[in-house]
Parts: sequence; C-alpha cells; structure tokens
Amino acid sequence: MSGAGAGAKLDVWISRSLPEDFISKMNHVALLGRQNSKELTLYERLMLNIGTMMNPDPVARKEELKGFEYMDKSSIEPIVKLAKLFQQKQVPV
Repeated sequence: MSGAGAGAKLDVWISRSLPEDFISKMNHVALLGRQNSKELTLYERLMLNIGTMMNPDPVARKEELKGFEYMDKSSIEPIVKLAKLFQQKQVPV
C-alpha cells in the first residue's frame, strides 16, 4: 500500500523496496484508496508531514496532508481477472 497511483513514482518505490527477481515475476495492480488524516496517529501524521516536505508535486502534497478518497470497487477488476487466470493455471510468468 502506498497511496501513490500507478506511474513513475510508484515504480521507483517498488524498485527500491523489492528484489529485481521478485519484481520480474510479479503481476502488479496499483489500486487507489483512501486516506483520512483525522484517523492517523500523531506519529503517522508527523511522518506524513516529513515525507510531504520532500514531494515536489504540489497536488500530491496537498492530498498527502489533507487526505484523499479514491475508493472504487470496480478498480479490483484486474485482480479478479488475474485470479481467474490463476484458477485456470494461465497466469503469465
């Protein structure tokens, strides 16, 4: 879970967090979600504020501080398709 949508920023996070041989074999589906900053602990808000200062994107900074709501149940469709392929043993490797 990252809060970042699909794109270069998320790709960099993934490449820095996971081994290359793992990444080359995974099926990645980026899902947007929700962040309600009022539900975060003091420590989480502090870490978020520090991270936000390093984000060059003003729109993303605002969302990181104020929260966002991108829940969309239809966005899980790629996961449902992968699960069906897995059941049929047709998942691309």
